[in-house]
Amino acid sequence: MDCELNHHNIKSDLAKENLVDVLSENKFWDSSKKTIVICEGLLMYSPMQSAIDSFNRVSKIVGKESKFAYTFISNADYGPDKLNWKKKFLLWSLTKRNEPWLWIPSFRELENVVKNAWWEVIQEPIKSGIKYLSMAVKKVSLRTL
Repeated sequence: MDCELNHHNIKSDLAKENLVDVLSENKFWDSSKKTIVICEGLLMYSPMQSAIDSFNRVSKIVGKESKFAYTFISNADYGPDKLNWKKKFLLWSLTKRNEPWLWIPSFRELENVVKNAWWEVIQEPIKSGIKYLSMAVKKVSLRTL
């Protein structure tokens, strides 16, 4: 049975590579198609503006109805008023290993970032360990704006 493969993993270290360049160099990439983008363990290590830019950049290079799954650390758990000695130790040890968390948004703050980048949250955050997982769908084609 002939079946066209429609699933491709494109691995990249976005700290070292530009997402648009990585995708445009891949022969399987078609920016008009529905795509699932998984951003796991990235947002908390990015400054707020860089995280915002990630949502905007991805929105511009994927087709309508694409999905964006992402994990984040919430200030509901790690805000200044929520820090016990264990959490303070964790933050200190991450900083010592040169891996500090640079952005710890509230749920509403992150939802606004997502909406402003032409995404709609379709999965309320689900807690998994110390992180939350959420998902958004791209509702419009930026090519038609």
